Amino acid sequence: MPSVKVNKPTPFEWLVDMNSQPDMGKENGDLELQWLASHPGEVEKYEGKYIAISKDGILGSGDTAGEALKKAKKAHPGANPAIMLVPSGDLVL
Repeated sequence: MPSVKVNKPTPFEWLVDMNSQPDMGKENGDLELQWLASHPGEVEKYEGKYIAISKDGILGSGDTAGEALKKAKKAHPGANPAIMLVPSGDLVL
């Protein structure tokens, strides 16, 4: 089956898509999304990585969700960040 190349979503399109995900329904999810929307340059630095994010910003990153969470918890004890994958490059369906 041939693959279809889809352009990479803009940061805003990506955030809208993330907002529709069930795991973003936690209490501070809207504040985290607001931070992401207002700092698109920060997010682009983490393309292809998982990030641990709070209403205050990106707390950690890694190649896996567990690595991002571990780094965030070590640097910010008591934090309860959301974990998300930052898409990279073109998406192929």
